[in-house]
Amino acid sequence: MIELSAEDLARLQRGLSPDNEEVIRHLCVQNDWLRLLQDYCLDQLIAGGGSKLKILHGNSGTGKSHYLKYFRIQAREAGFFTMYLNLSELDFFLSDPIQLYKAVASGFDPQGLQQALIHLILKELGHSTELYDIYEGNLTDYLCEMENAAPQDARREIRMAINSVVNCIGVDFSFRKFLHVFSQAAVDKDADTLEISAQWLNGEKIPRMLKTQSSLFEVLNMSNARIWLYSLTELILLSGYKGLVILIDQLEAILPQSDSLRRYTPMRRNDVYELLRQLIDDLDFFKHTLILLAADEECLANERYGLQSYHALWMRIQPGFIMNEALNPYADLIDANKILAEAVQKGELGLLADKLKDIMRDLPEAQQPRLLDEYYTDFRVLLQNRLSFFEQEAATDE
Repeated sequence: MIELSAEDLARLQRGLSPDNEEVIRHLCVQNDWLRLLQDYCLDQLIAGGGSKLKILHGNSGTGKSHYLKYFRIQAREAGFFTMYLNLSELDFFLSDPIQLYKAVASGFDPQGLQQALIHLILKELGHSTELYDIYEGNLTDYLCEMENAAPQDARREIRMAINSVVNCIGVDFSFRKFLHVFSQAAVDKDADTLEISAQWLNGEKIPRMLKTQSSLFEVLNMSNARIWLYSLTELILLSGYKGLVILIDQLEAILPQSDSLRRYTPMRRNDVYELLRQLIDDLDFFKHTLILLAADEECLANERYGLQSYHALWMRIQPGFIMNEALNPYADLIDANKILAEAVQKGELGLLADKLKDIMRDLPEAQQPRLLDEYYTDFRVLLQNRLSFFEQEAATDE
């Protein structure tokens, strides 16, 4: 039985996507685009080292947010590091690449990176990870005991192994320095330096004394934020993930008429468009990265404030924006209106209505009459509106 919380019920009644993952799975309407996004784009292209930026656009109520939340679950379970950002609820501006980096870094657990580095160093030294994992001392003590080596010789071997491992990782200079410091702290089991390094990786400010102690002097800023994000992606891969998936929902929050938490000035809106332009241009440098945005149709149609208003960005996404009657699930610009139109033709929305009724019946008996009637009436109106919209579109085409 699927449990529906009061919060998710309220969201559904307002036409919003739920937060409960079990409910998201149950209510998701499958389609060719969603299947190909998983089977081809994610499991083949992104897992194979490629990178993509895709935009899902459409009218309000076409399921864009639900698809992003569903895909986040699928990507995470497939072994990808995922980050979901709803622009209407963010407490920072997407135009700030520093905050974007921090948002991604905040979800990254350095424990996996620590284990991966230790295993690579042990492999370089020719030792078994299984034996070291159960050893209580640090790596220097371990080598002294296993090889009967002098402490200074063991430390020299470890430094050489760390250099060999780190030099093979494709990150910028500051992250290479971080990896040296972090790796040394990991094999020494130095909890204080590990904590300082983790703070630096998250983009936090480190006191001057600790900077000197750790030798991590570079700070996160506007000019290096995208380079840091690229390097962080390499660390995510090193930790065992297949890639990075960034999901940005409700891009329309940057438009003037939006009621989002943050109000975007024209300058900040152009900064968002410039950031997207830069990310598209940098895709050749990123590896195993998918950026998927969901945007209201207004973001494409509005020539004054939408994507068309920033020519440098529009020219990069326009080649994929071809108005065909049939949906191309491989395209980088996907029309959610057409996905919904196909669902209407196949009778999927009727099945979705039945699923919603089933969920409502599982609510406590005291809540059933009022909530079931209230919600199903709203949903039926929504269905009728969407059906009539596409019936009118079909009649116009004929």
